[in-house]
Amino acid sequence: MGIMVEVANALAREVRHSIAYIHMPVPAARADDDYFRPLQQLALSPSTEIFLGLVHASDGAEGTRRRIEVARRYVRAFGIATECGMARARTRRTIDDLLRVHVETSQEPLVTIPRAMRQR
Repeated sequence: MGIMVEVANALAREVRHSIAYIHMPVPAARADDDYFRPLQQLALSPSTEIFLGLVHASDGAEGTRRRIEVARRYVRAFGIATECGMARARTRRTIDDLLRVHVETSQEPLVTIPRAMRQR
């Protein structure tokens, strides 16, 4: 996570247009403070949304909630996503499982809904 925070901060300093969001993957095995602590160093515009790729079919909503709980100690609000997309899932069942986890956990406190998906 530390390197991802460094890259995100460098982008925020150097890119001349606004950054809508930044996605940071989270391995299924990481639900520890050491992994998420570098998020405290994020120096992004308040308009940039953070999405943490902490949804995994392997441990479902329970594992996702565990990672959310630790992440919220270090970043105020964030959206949730899969670690690296759903296309790699390759089976309908896996995609259904990932979508179910998103639905079950996206209402957690401090999890943000992407601006494009909010009702206006």
